[in-house]
Amino acid sequence: MVFHSVTKSKQRVEAYKKVNGETIFANDLEMKDMQYAYGVSSKYAFAWVKNIDTSQAEQAPGVSCVVTYQDIPGDILMGEDKQDQYVLAVDRVITVGDILAVVVADTMEHAKQAGQLVKIEYEKLHELTDLEEAYRSDMVVNPYRNDNLCSQCFIKKGNIDNAFEPENVSVQTHYETTWQEHAYIEPECVVAYPGRRDREVTVIGSMQSIYNPRMSIHKSLQIPLADIRIVATSVGGSFGGKLESPEVMAVRAAACALKCHKPVKYLLTREESMQQSHKRHPFKFDVHVSADQEGKLQGFEALAMTDSGAYANMSPGVAFKAVSLGAGPYVVPNVYCGAKAIYTNNIPSGSMRGFGNPQGIFARECALDELAEKLGMSPYLLRKRNVMHRGDATGSGQIIDFEDIGAEEVLDQVAQELDYEKKYWQYKKENPGKTKRRGVGLSLSYRGNSYGTGVPDVGRCYLEVQMDGSVRLNIGLTEIGQGLHTVMGQIAAEALMVSDDQVTVSESTTDAPATGICNASRGTFVGGNAILDAAKKIHECMRDALSETFQCDRRKIRFLLDMVDVDGKKLSFKEAAGITFSTGRTPAFTGNYKTPDPVFDEKTGFGDTFYEYTYSCIGAEVEIDTCTGETTVLNVVSAHDAGRIMNPKLAAGQIVGGAVMAQGYALMEDINSVKGYAKNENFDQYMIPGIKDVGRVLPVTVENPNDRGPFGARSLGEPTLDPGLGAFTNAVNHALGELGKVKSSPASLEKVLFSCGGAKGDGR
Repeated sequence: MVFHSVTKSKQRVEAYKKVNGETIFANDLEMKDMQYAYGVSSKYAFAWVKNIDTSQAEQAPGVSCVVTYQDIPGDILMGEDKQDQYVLAVDRVITVGDILAVVVADTMEHAKQAGQLVKIEYEKLHELTDLEEAYRSDMVVNPYRNDNLCSQCFIKKGNIDNAFEPENVSVQTHYETTWQEHAYIEPECVVAYPGRRDREVTVIGSMQSIYNPRMSIHKSLQIPLADIRIVATSVGGSFGGKLESPEVMAVRAAACALKCHKPVKYLLTREESMQQSHKRHPFKFDVHVSADQEGKLQGFEALAMTDSGAYANMSPGVAFKAVSLGAGPYVVPNVYCGAKAIYTNNIPSGSMRGFGNPQGIFARECALDELAEKLGMSPYLLRKRNVMHRGDATGSGQIIDFEDIGAEEVLDQVAQELDYEKKYWQYKKENPGKTKRRGVGLSLSYRGNSYGTGVPDVGRCYLEVQMDGSVRLNIGLTEIGQGLHTVMGQIAAEALMVSDDQVTVSESTTDAPATGICNASRGTFVGGNAILDAAKKIHECMRDALSETFQCDRRKIRFLLDMVDVDGKKLSFKEAAGITFSTGRTPAFTGNYKTPDPVFDEKTGFGDTFYEYTYSCIGAEVEIDTCTGETTVLNVVSAHDAGRIMNPKLAAGQIVGGAVMAQGYALMEDINSVKGYAKNENFDQYMIPGIKDVGRVLPVTVENPNDRGPFGARSLGEPTLDPGLGAFTNAVNHALGELGKVKSSPASLEKVLFSCGGAKGDGR
């Protein structure tokens, strides 16, 4: 197929303003009589709240009002999966990020000073921060649950007991991951202001979702949805982190604005953000994997526990993602993967790029390297011998017969570019006795696009052709730095057959038809399909008008680039649009797309889990210093089959960024959680990769388009990170000389040095 817009490396629509420093972020917003909000947070991870006295704070200089739970007329509880989180604490606090009161004043300094005058009487309780202790405890963390089991799920195929016969080679092992901070440049910020009518409110802010905050404001403040407008500003990074925290901030800010009748800015400091925002879920895995003597996998079993923190939030979905994709893109006849999400008094876990998949991939891919070592074969050949192809079944029994599975292609690309086979055996032979040792690691994965089983997924947009032939696209999927609005504009231009400069993508507001959250690797897939639906309706409308005007068969009307051929008569798209309006028609339509619901039986753990998949592989080459524990990343190859690539340059940026983010997760990032507090609460302590830490990263794309995605596209944003943790850890363990030595993330300098056991080398 020949395309004029998609598949081309078009410039990002917001590029110049970002480079020139003209982009407006939430904290740049200023309004007349602006007030500033400060949230008074809990001193403890777990305590009864006996009394909240705000009287002194209310009399402090510059204070407009103080908002507590008593100012919430509707639901005091909110949440994504379960309604179990206080908007403002009532009778207890169950994590250090809980907010008990919001002080509003004419300056941030006044608000913070008055915040210190809020007197709170606590009765401290024993905090449950150990995952297994919390699971066993009779003390319930969340008062709206009967116990500390947040959720559980499993998949099952075949008979796992048959997989571990004595003649098979098997490995039983344990892996753990820790929390990861999103580390966006811009902390959370929202601005709320009252409207013209009573109870009307607008919230503008750095948000990944616009519809969830509107719904929570509606429920908690008892305001009709029609009176609530949410506007997403330019977002200075999110990676999932600006889904949950800005949502509860939006409810509080709206309550404050309506109480003091003035605009209110609610901004977190970096330290407040680190303590109050959700983190990537920590996991513990017990893995048992087996193969026959030839290396054909016979069974894969993974039993997992994950720390939900104080609230359910997205934990049920995260646990299911880790489980449903747990067996990987491999042919395995016997599978059992199960997970439990547990309430604790730790910082709540939530959405983060990957959503449970990186953790499950890490445990599986590291276990496969252990199995390869036991079999005496290379990890690459073990994977290649078992990789899925079209017509094979996933770990949940879903038959992938609707597309070519690119798993083997991305695996081969990475192995070739990294020269994996040669280096694997070479380093294995040369490393013993050396101070500086090199290692290579592979990690292969797949990821479901969109929400998956049990969650209806609908994409909507509003596409409008103006009288001059220009086009406006209004879509509620937010631009968070991934280039989504650029790609959405390209898809609209391609579908309507107009030049890119004729399409304007509006800022994301709730004025657009409700289309859900920009998450779950769904933006390009569901958003693009909704645009195709709207574009088709517009073309049909214009055909009707042109057929009526020129008295010709509508089947003889063809849309060309910026032109329309009406039975041999050439019109510009602008002329065709004008004629359409002149007939009384309006070429503007809502586009709709609903992903077909996968059929999965939760009782048996068997069935289809996702409608579409992306296939990924990352390979890493590292060098470790056994005297210092330092790990240097030398080379990374990251390959992905995401169907037809809509914008190659943006795709390459996603791939490189995902690999670097995975490097930080694998080798250095740790919030150092102690009794529910993040001890590393700023970037002088919480270490992320700097430019000197990043080695060569080679992005590779493999294209196997099918007709399910818009122009054959699938999703790419999250898959670019997914297999990275496993790849970097396997490379470190290969360098260490005994696969599996580091079994928890991150493989930090201290862990690597400890694993070396004070090893002395030849001084190289």
